[in-house]
Amino acid sequence: MKHIEPTDEYDYYCTDCQSIISPKDKVCPHCRADTSEFIEEEEDSFDELDEEISPKKYPALRVIATLYQAIAVLIAIMTLISFLLLLQQPTSNPVFSIGSLVLGTIGVITFLALSEAIKVFIDIEHGIRGITRLLKRRDTEEED
Repeated sequence: MKHIEPTDEYDYYCTDCQSIISPKDKVCPHCRADTSEFIEEEEDSFDELDEEISPKKYPALRVIATLYQAIAVLIAIMTLISFLLLLQQPTSNPVFSIGSLVLGTIGVITFLALSEAIKVFIDIEHGIRGITRLLKRRDTEEED
């Protein structure tokens, strides 16, 4: 079977007429060639690749990301408690209670963003490793 190069992450070339097809197409809409076998092979290679790449790399970064999430939850709880306490005090200025709510919200968003940024960097590294392995596998298949 002829190797089909994907044009992007969703489209493939038909093995017979070289028209662009979608992975959802089991039959080429242009020439009616069966494409299901190739698409299943590609999906299987991606599943194998995910198994090859360890999802537990960078355990310290994963722990830090989880800690940032926990800190964000603690800040949210403390912000709500302080907001409610400031509102109940008859001598307190409402500006202080609204200010504490705004600053607490900024703190929560900041720590959640830091946590997600760490996860994004880990996912980028995971994706780059996957692409590198796929390219190496493709190069070895082309040499054979």
